[in-house]
Amino acid sequence: MQNPQTPKNPEGDRVNPIQLVHEHGAPTVRDVDLGVRLGMRKPTNIRTTIEKNRDELERFGSLHAARAVIEAGKGAQREGVEYQLNEEQAVLVCILSRAPRAKECRAEVVSVFTAYRRGQLVPDLDRAAIGGIMKGIVNKALNEALPSMIAELMPQALEYAMARDPRLAAVCGTYVKDVLDKAGVPSKGRRGLQRRLTNALRAYCERNDHAVRRDRRDVLIFDPQAVEAFMRAEGAELIAEHEARRAGQTVLPFRKPQEA
Repeated sequence: MQNPQTPKNPEGDRVNPIQLVHEHGAPTVRDVDLGVRLGMRKPTNIRTTIEKNRDELERFGSLHAARAVIEAGKGAQREGVEYQLNEEQAVLVCILSRAPRAKECRAEVVSVFTAYRRGQLVPDLDRAAIGGIMKGIVNKALNEALPSMIAELMPQALEYAMARDPRLAAVCGTYVKDVLDKAGVPSKGRRGLQRRLTNALRAYCERNDHAVRRDRRDVLIFDPQAVEAFMRAEGAELIAEHEARRAGQTVLPFRKPQEA
């Protein structure tokens, strides 16, 4: 439930209070609040006056309506429509209502809207409106911050997880042994090749700022994307040379033909 506003004028005198809300980009008054100020026995009857004079009211702006729960008597409730009026509409409704406190209510409406324009009153924000504003702010902040946060924290988190469970290396990293297995290099007689390939791959990663990790056995683990790039640049040629020597063949260096 929203609390009534109690603005003060520059002299410190209390201004007649009336509740303002801010849901449509400008301050408005709820129809039931106006009905209470008008002294109506049943404040919701103000809606009959509004509906009968809709065309005239809409000359001063859109007539905002929202769903509301209406007390139907004996504890029963039903859904209805609640109107939210701007300053001109609220004053016009006071005039048209012929209610007991129409004159006083007009003065209250003028006073509270004047106080708002002078910065002496901030209208209440509906809880749903506050939730929507906060959700928008949070989503924007997360969308802007998350990519950089993930990029910064992911390598650290991955390294920590792999240190706790070396089995993750099979999923999150690549061993040189895996590279040789994938290339179809027989396990027998490839120790020298594995050492050369490891040194070359580590040097490649250092030159290109790729992370290199070690598992609990102190074996190097390489980034899969870095391994793919290395194989295209150097690794495939090293393996081909090894296989050629093992087969007793000589590998001739590839030279780009000169243009005539």
